[in-house]
Amino acid sequence: MIMAIGLVSGDMIYFVVVVTGLTEIITRFSGAILILKFIGVAYLIFLGWRLITSKTVAKPSLDEANLIQESTRESWVRIYFSGLLITLGSPQTMIFFLALLPELLDLEQIRWGSGTLLGAIVFFIAFGGLLLYAIFADAARKLFQNEMSLQRLNRISGVSLIACGLAIGFLN
Repeated sequence: MIMAIGLVSGDMIYFVVVVTGLTEIITRFSGAILILKFIGVAYLIFLGWRLITSKTVAKPSLDEANLIQESTRESWVRIYFSGLLITLGSPQTMIFFLALLPELLDLEQIRWGSGTLLGAIVFFIAFGGLLLYAIFADAARKLFQNEMSLQRLNRISGVSLIACGLAIGFLN
């Protein structure tokens, strides 16, 4: 849930950038976007490597109350910023908004109230989609209770994260 909030926060930053017309300023400072992109790429590769090389230990299933007790404030902050950096490291969300919003709306006519309402709609659609992913992931978690299947999942996930990082870094 915290990761989803970080991911959607990045979406909202790009949404505000596009709606307020800051896109022109950002294109002039494309070096900053490039730096953010490569920070995101490095982070994805780092996460992938950690998954591939991590020792896998099957843990007993914990209920949500125990998970919340075990989480510390620092880990929540780290998880939030992980989601935020992943989104900001890949400007595809901004490109999506740049392509879609001008076709649907006159961006010069958007005012504070209508922009806030539109932002709330975008937030809830994005967050709702991520929550559905989380629900399905929780159901799938039950399939990965032994060490062998967890190790296989970690390696596949790690390779996928590294591949995504490399694709973002070299294909865009």
